[in-house]
Amino acid sequence: MQSIVGSVAEVAQEFGENIAIVDGDRRIKFRELLPAASALAPLLAQVPVKNVGILLPTSFGFVQTFLAAQVSGKTPVPLNFFLPPEAIAHIAADAQLDTVITTKGLGRLVPEKTRKVLLEEVAPSLKADASFLDPLPSGPEPAVILYTSGTTGSPKGVMLSQGNLLANALASRAHYQIDESYCILGILPLFHTFALVVTMLLPLLAGAKVVYLPTFAAPAALEAACAEKVNTAVAVAPIYRLFIRSKLQGDYDTSSVRIAIAGGGPVTLDLGEAFERAFGIPLLEGYGLTEAACVVSANPPEKNKQGTAGVPLGNVELKIMDDQGRELPSGEDGAICVKGPCVMQGYLNRPDETSQVLSPDGWLNTGDIGHLDAEGYLTITGREKELIKTGGENVWPQDVEDVLESHEEVAEAAVKAVPDKLRGEVPKAFVVLKEGAKVTEAALRDFCRKSLAPYEVPRYIEFRESLPKGPTGKILKRAL
Repeated sequence: MQSIVGSVAEVAQEFGENIAIVDGDRRIKFRELLPAASALAPLLAQVPVKNVGILLPTSFGFVQTFLAAQVSGKTPVPLNFFLPPEAIAHIAADAQLDTVITTKGLGRLVPEKTRKVLLEEVAPSLKADASFLDPLPSGPEPAVILYTSGTTGSPKGVMLSQGNLLANALASRAHYQIDESYCILGILPLFHTFALVVTMLLPLLAGAKVVYLPTFAAPAALEAACAEKVNTAVAVAPIYRLFIRSKLQGDYDTSSVRIAIAGGGPVTLDLGEAFERAFGIPLLEGYGLTEAACVVSANPPEKNKQGTAGVPLGNVELKIMDDQGRELPSGEDGAICVKGPCVMQGYLNRPDETSQVLSPDGWLNTGDIGHLDAEGYLTITGREKELIKTGGENVWPQDVEDVLESHEEVAEAAVKAVPDKLRGEVPKAFVVLKEGAKVTEAALRDFCRKSLAPYEVPRYIEFRESLPKGPTGKILKRAL
């Protein structure tokens, strides 16, 4: 079976002089990628355990480290640097990380008991080591472990194989018709499966150029898009709102941009229309999840159907099921189930939870609700789970509730999503205080910041005398 390293080697042989990555002032060619990986590989090969943490910004350094893990037989575990240190420590323990490759700016997040290697300190002394590339290694299994959530309540490590990643990246490339002439704007953090597949693996496999920005600011991103003649943008819906605002306020020649791909949440009607007015092209909404190596369906450039998440990729089967496991006809809402070579191997250390979502014959229950129309376009209408998707990030209400209820003055709490113009939706907390308590909304929010990522902290907190409950005592969130 083909491996990621083998695939990159083939592309380098054909397009070796093409620019693969633009990272600030650096321009790295395809023929330089695997030698750069082999230079870092000896260091990773010395790590005594199988998994290696990556805590790096969107950059060539991330790609180098990811490929170095592949050629040294290690499984990379990208870490979400937006999470608080306690959450990162929990993930490091779950993945049994001994070493994390990071930078001075992010090194403070590495758990105390975990060895940290600062990439900028070791990079000057690195030299290519051909012994790691001759013969080409087949790559580790799993090829990567990506965590779906970062707080201590429910982080799950999704194990994706070489085949999972290659199948999804190649199918996405075919869906969007991307070849070596394309230039992609890479602004999303590469610890997310959406960015890892669409703004790292896809261009690596297509011989296309990607322009990385380690931090996001809409004006700087548009300036980079103009300077490099970017023709493919990849972002989450809230970022496109910022692009629209900057485009209307500044003078940016974005005529080179032909494809704008949106994931991580729905594209509302007003956003789609505003984007097309500002940029002259449709905003192509897609749908995916980490457990399916990212992209499940997407609107093709030649036929965008606004309000839908597009059609399944060429190698993905998708069906809508009822509660009895029966397939539903077009137009009827049910559980979205997916099958194909992109579906995960399972959750790390969680066989029971794996069996709950992955059937013996390979069907993945996504936990989302939707329907297919007569043309096979998917519309997302709800979620089986209470997952909150805010600006492309996932928030589990239980995690936020646990933190709120650990406060000495809080009796109970319930968290649910409320609409937000910029981020799609944000968490709102309904809180019942203990008798005599006087804690304020601001104080509770400060308390949450100590244990939660910024996007997990409730945007709104509403105090109630009581919360609605069913006959079993369970809080009825639909009544809030």
